[in-house]
Formats: sequence, structure tokens, C-alpha cells
Amino acid sequence: LCDTCPKAYHLVCIDPDLEEPPEGRWSCPTCEASGIPQKEDEEEKAVKTNMEYCRILILKDVGWLLCCDTCPSSYHAYCLNPPLTEVPEGEWSCPRCLCPEPKNRPEKVLSWRWVELEYPPPMTEEEQKELESPENTGRRIALKPPKKMEPRKERELFVKWKYMSYWHCEWVNEMLLDVHFPQYLRMYWRRMDPETPPEVDDGSQEDPDTGVIEGKDRESDPHNLEERFYRYGVKPEWMQVHRIINHVQYGKTQFDYLVKWRELVYEQATWERDDFEIIGYEEAIMKYWQHRERMNGDIIPKHIAKKIAAKRAADGIDEEEENKKKKKRDVKFDIRKKYEEQPDFTNETGGKLHDYQLEGINWLRHCWSQGTDAILADEMGLGKTIQSMVFLYSLVKEGHTKGPFLVAAPLSTLINWEREAEFWCPDFYVVTYVGDKDSRTVIRLISFSILSRH
Repeated sequence: LCDTCPKAYHLVCIDPDLEEPPEGRWSCPTCEASGIPQKEDEEEKAVKTNMEYCRILILKDVGWLLCCDTCPSSYHAYCLNPPLTEVPEGEWSCPRCLCPEPKNRPEKVLSWRWVELEYPPPMTEEEQKELESPENTGRRIALKPPKKMEPRKERELFVKWKYMSYWHCEWVNEMLLDVHFPQYLRMYWRRMDPETPPEVDDGSQEDPDTGVIEGKDRESDPHNLEERFYRYGVKPEWMQVHRIINHVQYGKTQFDYLVKWRELVYEQATWERDDFEIIGYEEAIMKYWQHRERMNGDIIPKHIAKKIAAKRAADGIDEEEENKKKKKRDVKFDIRKKYEEQPDFTNETGGKLHDYQLEGINWLRHCWSQGTDAILADEMGLGKTIQSMVFLYSLVKEGHTKGPFLVAAPLSTLINWEREAEFWCPDFYVVTYVGDKDSRTVIRLISFSILSRH
């Protein structure tokens, strides 16, 4: 939207490479060509005069306003959040002027709600007389309303910030977006009903008049993810660590890690501190360093190596037994020999193959040994994905090939392929090459660079 004339443009019509609207005031090409009218003098004059009524409670007959010394806004002291308990001395700036700018832009607003704010109790007759007394030569600012007032409602928006994970979504007052991202907020209210909040996804009851949501008091519990995130449209998988794909060291034992989140594209990977406390994060860090050691020969940091050793000890893993198993795996298995029972490397996953699945795997192995192309033509739901993955896993485990393998699958089944590969082939490093241009660039720069060294 042009801030100089009534015209509006699509971003792509202005600049095909423009992904976000420009910050601050923006004038369209027509206005820039004809010359933008200068309004600086008028704006300076406007700043010198404060509003004659409260910005929140628009009642012109209620005085005793607190005027901002930075902008034209005026407020009642009891309309602020929280209300003032004493009259400020010297210069005073309103909440809009003191509103801190967020570190990142909002990526999307997941939901919004009404919140009720109570007014202080009304002034007594004595307090009102003292305020109106001619002997009162100080600033006449009312800290309490002249009469009892019903609670007012303000909007809070649940914001997902750009370049930050869903774990960092938070409720913010509408004023923050109105001050720092007015155009984004304006576009949001064009799409959404500004009077009726969207329904929550867990079926809980919400009062449409007050905005009170059943179970909202449990949102303060850091472990109650249902109340904090899921009910507002955040999928549990989006908050689960899929893998670590890169790191940055900025201290002797301090790291930031680039986290790929489950069921989200690589473009939405986010940097997180190494002390970020979420389930599966520490385990993902240990797997990341073990993978780098195995593929690139990187040295595992000492504090990570200690955690790996402690975990192996807690799991009861004997180093000697592991070395024996490794030597046993180094011995090539005759691929022409048929599996009569489920191989050991699949037993370690905890999964159980059906007899017909084992027969399918044997047939695939036979075709591979003969250099013959093959098609699994089982009916839907009989585990063709599992048979395919276990077949590829057997080739690596028995030393017939080191890979890599390329699997082409429909977009609708990619998540299922990832899930089955993670369960049945725990030693595979699975990279899903999918997403937009930025996501594919991240994959090539980070994940493929490791594979190419293999």
C-alpha cells in the first residue's frame, strides 16, 4: 500500500525478487516520479500538540490526562497496562514509544484472543475533591477512574517469528505489531475477523464475549504443550528435532546448532543454543558429532564425547562386544543365500517382518545379484516401503555397497518413507531433497557436502 496515494500493488509487480514489504513509509513508482510531497513541517507541528482524549478510553469529557513527551498520544494513568500507581516526574513516554522492537519479523500469526484488563477501583469523593482543588498546583493526573468501570478487552496475537522455531512462538499485545509492523497487522486483519477469535483445535470451550478459554490457566505449565501450542494449530512434529545439520562454535565448549525440524522443509531450519532443553535435542547433537566423525573424520568435542560414553554405559553397551559385531559385519555375506529368518540388524530395531515381507526382500536381493531390474507389486498397505528399505539396508550392512541410494517417491508419501527409514535403517543418513529453491540450496550446501566426501 502506498503511503502517499491510495494506490496498492502486489510485491511481485514492483520487484520479482522482493519477498517482504519495505520497512517504514513507502511511496509507489508513480509518486516517486511525480515527486513526493514534503510533510515534515506539518508532522513536526502535529507532534507539538497532544490528543485531547485518551488513546484507549476515548471519552472527551473525562480529563486528567497523561501526555506523552515523545509523541502526540495521551492516556489516563488507569488505562495503562499495568496502571500507574504514582504520577511520573519529569518527562514521560507512553507505552507505544517505549515498546521494544522484536529481534525478528513476524512470519505468521497462528491465532489471536481477547484478554480482559481490570481497571483500578474508583476514586473516593475525598480523592476527587483533592484532585480538583485549586490548591493542587502539581500535575493533575488521575490514578483512579472517577467511577467504577467494567473491564476492557485487548487483543493478544500468537506469533511465529521469522528464523525462529515454533518453540519460540509467543503471545504479544496487538500494540507491538501495530507499532513496529503496522502493514503486516493491517493485512492480517483484512483476512481475519477482528471481533471473533478463531476456534481452538482441542475442542475446549471459549466464551465469545469475554474471550475466556477453558484451560488457559494451564498455559503457564512449561510441560503442557497441548495448552501452549497444539491447540493453536502447531503440529507436535514441528517441535520435534529431526536432525542437526550444522554448527557454529563461539566458545571453548559453546555451540549453536542448525536444527532441522520434523515434517518441516530445510528452509525452516533454525539455529538453537546448545543448552536448549527439549526432548531429543541432546541425543541429536551426539548423533550429529558421531556422524561427522564417521563421514569426515572430525574430532568430537571432549564434553560431547563424555556424554556419548556416559550414554553408552547407561545403555549397557560393551565396547568389546561392539568391536566383535563390527568385525562380524565386515565379513561379506553371500547375497545369493536366502534369508530363512529375520537378520540380526533388523532385530536390533525392535521391528518384526512378516513372512511375505522377508520373501520379498529375498527376491529383491536375488534380482540385485543378477543385475536384474525388479518391481514389487504387492497390494496397498502390505509394506512395500519396509521391504525396499530393509533390502537397501542389507546391502550396506553386509558390505555389498556403501551407497548412496536415490529413492524417488510421490510428495504425499515422503514423510512415510522418512519414518520407515528412521525405524528400519537407523544407521542410514536420510536426506529428503524437497522444497522450494531456498530449501534445496540448504540441502546441497550442507547435507550433500557430507555425502560427497563419503
